[in-house]
Amino acid sequence: MAAVTDRLRRLERLRGLLASGDHIVVKDLATELDVSARTLMRDLELLRDEGLMIDSDRGRGGGVRLSRGHMAGPIHLNAAEAIDVLISLAVAEITRSPMILGNLRAVRQKLAATFVRADRDKIRSLRRRIFIGNPAPSKLLETYYAERCRDIHAVRLAFFEQRILDLTYRDAEGSETRRNIEPQFLYLSPPVWYLLAWDHLRADVRCFRIDRIVRAAATERGFPLREPKDFLWAAEAAPRSL
Repeated sequence: MAAVTDRLRRLERLRGLLASGDHIVVKDLATELDVSARTLMRDLELLRDEGLMIDSDRGRGGGVRLSRGHMAGPIHLNAAEAIDVLISLAVAEITRSPMILGNLRAVRQKLAATFVRADRDKIRSLRRRIFIGNPAPSKLLETYYAERCRDIHAVRLAFFEQRILDLTYRDAEGSETRRNIEPQFLYLSPPVWYLLAWDHLRADVRCFRIDRIVRAAATERGFPLREPKDFLWAAEAAPRSL
């Protein structure tokens, strides 16, 4: 068992060294990993079998490197990181920037494949749940502090999973209230983010500026999506009034 563990660790180190992008002489690589050249070549073949495209120079003193444009291996994301990426992809699609549209569909499909089937409808609906408006006015930016929302991961989780959010919110006058809301939509007035939500306390649509959320926790209670037209007025009014 120890031998297997040692080899797995060595293979991870080898992936990391190859990922540096440098041309590495085989002898130096074997010395770095404290193995013989023969063992190193076997390890390289194992990585090739896993799909890594490794170029080798022939002859004495030959080196190895990853093929140009090839990644060192899969990127492992936890659920929170994957949700962050999916929201970012949705924003990129909405803005339709030619610099970042090339592989968005393929990336989204690969990420979607890592989620359970029940969540894939949520992934497909993300683009319809995010609105982007005009840049925030300069006066608003005087009171905007992006880092204030310490529980932003809980906010994103509740938004994506359609779970009621228990939050403490500080309004423009500094008063704090406890709310249970349905985070139905996101609205970006660059660089300011808002939650467009159904507020259970007020029994009405409300707009919450993300940086004014003091505390937040996703509950276990879900909610259905409502009609976006009922929230658009709040999205358009937010940058002018908050």
